[in-house]
Amino acid sequence: MAQIKKIILLIGVMLMSICHVSAETTFINPIEDGEVVREFDAEKGYKRIAISNDDIKNAEVLVSCDGKVKNIDKRLNGTYDVTITHEDGYITMYIDMGKVNFEVGSEVKQGDVLGKVSDNMKYLEFVIIKDNKRLENTKDLITEK
Repeated sequence: MAQIKKIILLIGVMLMSICHVSAETTFINPIEDGEVVREFDAEKGYKRIAISNDDIKNAEVLVSCDGKVKNIDKRLNGTYDVTITHEDGYITMYIDMGKVNFEVGSEVKQGDVLGKVSDNMKYLEFVIIKDNKRLENTKDLITEK
């Protein structure tokens, strides 16, 4: 009987390793050729990074990771903050966008054009959130395409 239990346990472990493929969540830079121009610095009140490039006024904002548009808030200054939920409990926020191409509830894919940076901004503010905490290492989580 003990031998049968060991065999069943071994088969279960083998099936779990075959059936469970863990895809690591990856994020791309939401601004093509974008560089971080302001770091995350909670002490200074910067709870998100700022990303810019040489042509930020015409920059498209790319979806950083597959997900679903959870919220679009219109700010008093006329810009939009977009929140996208992702697998593994991640959330991304794109702050001060001028145009948004999707609606709440839309499924989005990594690299989709989410919209454009606001005309009156010199950068896009961006943050990755996990377990309701803004991640200080947002910059480090962005990988190359």
